[in-house]
Amino acid sequence: MNRIGMVSVIVENLDNAPQVNKIIGEMQHLILGRIGMPDKKHALGIIGLIVKGSDVDVSRLTARLGNVGGVIVKSAMTSKYFEDEGENIL
Repeated sequence: MNRIGMVSVIVENLDNAPQVNKIIGEMQHLILGRIGMPDKKHALGIIGLIVKGSDVDVSRLTARLGNVGGVIVKSAMTSKYFEDEGENIL
C-alpha cells in the first residue's frame, strides 16, 4: 500500500548538493514531481518532492537524505493509503 506526500529538503551545505541529487536520482521511482530553487544570497538549496510509495520506501528516502551533512529533511504524508496501480502517476 502506498501513500502520497511531500518531502521538503533544505541543503545548507551546497558542497553536498551533488550527493543529494544522486540520492534523489537513485530513488526516482518514488518521485512524482520535483521543484528546486537555489538561494544564492543565503547559500541554500531548497527542494520540494511530491512522492508516492510505501512507508518503508519513503522513510528510506528521507533517512538517506537526512544523513547527508548540512541537509534538513521534513515530510508530510496523507493518512489515506492507495492500492499500487503499477505506475507511479496521480
